[in-house]
Amino acid sequence: MSAPRVVLHRFAEVRAALRCADLAAPGVTVPHDQSHHAVRHSVREQASAASLLELRDPFATQLCLLLEAPRTSLPWCFVANVAVPWALAVTGQLMHLTPACVQGGAALAANVFESAAHSENGDSTPEALAATSALYQLLANAAPANAAPANVAAVQTFVALTQSLPALLANAMHALLLHTEQYAWLRGQHHATYAAAAHELLRFATPTRAVYRRALCDTIIGEHVIATGSLVVLQLAAANRDPVRFTNPDTLQLATGRAGHLSFGAGAHHCSGTPIVQALLECLLEALVTSPVTLAPAGPVSWLDGVALAAPTRLPVTASR
Repeated sequence: MSAPRVVLHRFAEVRAALRCADLAAPGVTVPHDQSHHAVRHSVREQASAASLLELRDPFATQLCLLLEAPRTSLPWCFVANVAVPWALAVTGQLMHLTPACVQGGAALAANVFESAAHSENGDSTPEALAATSALYQLLANAAPANAAPANVAAVQTFVALTQSLPALLANAMHALLLHTEQYAWLRGQHHATYAAAAHELLRFATPTRAVYRRALCDTIIGEHVIATGSLVVLQLAAANRDPVRFTNPDTLQLATGRAGHLSFGAGAHHCSGTPIVQALLECLLEALVTSPVTLAPAGPVSWLDGVALAAPTRLPVTASR
């Protein structure tokens, strides 16, 4: 007999559930688990604020060069030509890995990401577990002799950078292409900061549809009485468009900068890669604004259309000056 299933989609309920210590993330079996704190600490050490700032200019320049390449007469794929190669380069630089190691690990990480996208309860497939183990071993073998050994934080960071990051960039670009007036507004902000626009794109276009929790004991969230052992589905994307929390939630308003979203989660399991994602999305926006090239949609979009994650796998665009 399967465990009871509770679905939460209102902003206040989802936020409360994310912060509730008695609702555990997959793999956690005790209340007040501290493992995620260790992951976040490791990520902060691995990607300091200084190292992120160093990435902005060179990768913004790289993106501009890609946009200005002689492809203007033919459609080309934003995912394959910009988001993925940029994310792989970022991964290598932040994690001090060779291009060959990053390429080899990316195939394993894609298996893990695909499994997570289609999971209906947070569990991994046997194939994804095997890929995770192989990725762990690959990163352990690639670590310099004087470096700290590979750990769960390194694996999570690698998957986030090589898979979640390009998914977010593709979702953000897709949203801009659909909202041409917002794209035009953004391109007019030559001396603006990009934090507000990045937060609005995170709210509006997060790849994460849902995350999962298990009730470690009887718990009450809002009007929901959740029995021990229940599977709790937290619909982050729906919460980010809750009209009780956000005015006109289905509109994209880059100037507003609605930062109070749940795209990074909340509580003990708040996304460990938040500063990396935020900084790199701002870098993308700056590159789009400062480039003389304007992008436009150029055909049907192909999607990774999962229960828990959704993102374009092919986003055809044309470029014009």
